[in-house]
Amino acid sequence: MRAATMGAKAGGKNVLVITYHPNKGKSNYEGVDPENPFDEEIITLDYFDRTKVMLQNSDAHIVFNGSTGTISELGMSWASSRIHEGNHKPIILFGSFWKEILEAIIKNMLMRPGEVELLKICETPEEVLAYIKDPESNK
Repeated sequence: MRAATMGAKAGGKNVLVITYHPNKGKSNYEGVDPENPFDEEIITLDYFDRTKVMLQNSDAHIVFNGSTGTISELGMSWASSRIHEGNHKPIILFGSFWKEILEAIIKNMLMRPGEVELLKICETPEEVLAYIKDPESNK
């Protein structure tokens, strides 16, 4: 998360973060990065609320290599985009490794027509910017 925040700040942008501050310690939650240089913070009290607020306050979803939280957030973003198709937010999967993951999903899951097309794999920051600027011309 810090790398994304630093990239946005380097681009001269105001950075909003949505954080999760559980009321009790969680053994498998790494917490909030105190070195993350954000401008504004929305504090949530549970994981699901954090994800909902994050989805509501973003213009695009860029998914990097992560863990179970990343997969969960991707699933929620993808489902929301399918429900709101036509008014959905771009979902960008950053890195070539996503090709293999998508192939496995397509092979093993039930995909509705057009569902996979809601995702865009990008391998460079330049591809990401081009897609965000004009998602329709970069399919």
